[in-house]
Amino acid sequence: MNVYMKVMKTHWQKILSPLCAAIVLVCLWPTSTQVVTFDMARVKSLLIRQLAEHTVSNAQAVLASKVFKRHLNDVLAGYAHKHHVLIVDKALVLQGAKDITAEVMPRLSQSMRGKS
Repeated sequence: MNVYMKVMKTHWQKILSPLCAAIVLVCLWPTSTQVVTFDMARVKSLLIRQLAEHTVSNAQAVLASKVFKRHLNDVLAGYAHKHHVLIVDKALVLQGAKDITAEVMPRLSQSMRGKS
């Protein structure tokens, strides 16, 4: 019985800890913050297509991916800060959130070209 109780305690801790954290975040999150989506799959497929069109080596593709990821994170963080939103991958949301992909793509392109 003692081993069973330890297993159950560990199991419930794994479930309740993230649940409690989510409840706290929801309760403390500013009410003016909205959830928006960004289509990460679409953007990654565009990057892959562009890399394929330019016949790059593996090393160049890895470097381009790292640079792209850095610029994408910077652009999304700036957008989230400026608009007071929480950005979630579109694949994780069923419905009801505004998609900002089309709005962010020109900013990402400018950032990649160094025209901030």
